[in-house]
Amino acid sequence: MFGIRIKISTLFLLNLSFCLSVLYVNNVMSQGNINVLENKLETATGEERTALLNQLSQAYHTGFAQKSLEYGKEALKLAREQGDINEETSAYINIGNAYSKLKDHKSAIANYEQARSEERRVGKECRSRWSPYH
Repeated sequence: MFGIRIKISTLFLLNLSFCLSVLYVNNVMSQGNINVLENKLETATGEERTALLNQLSQAYHTGFAQKSLEYGKEALKLAREQGDINEETSAYINIGNAYSKLKDHKSAIANYEQARSEERRVGKECRSRWSPYH
């Protein structure tokens, strides 16, 4: 009986170690992607800047919702100025996702509805990114 407990404990620790390693590698890769995007953002202008802001908002979504919200709002502002409905819709979705992570569900829903409204206004079908769990 004692031998079985040791084997189970050893297996548990090995599985835990593996899972933590995967999470660490995932985090390092995500951070590397964020660093690349932020470096590009420093010199980007116009539509490229708006797209990068949306990508950063999405990249920060899971771990840093407040930062995601800031990038999303900046992307929304630029997209409106540029009249870019695709980036504007993406920004609304990113903002909604950030609010969802921040547990402000009323604001999340309002942004999802705004994104849907904008897409309907220009006659587009809603994309698969509508899930607040994206």
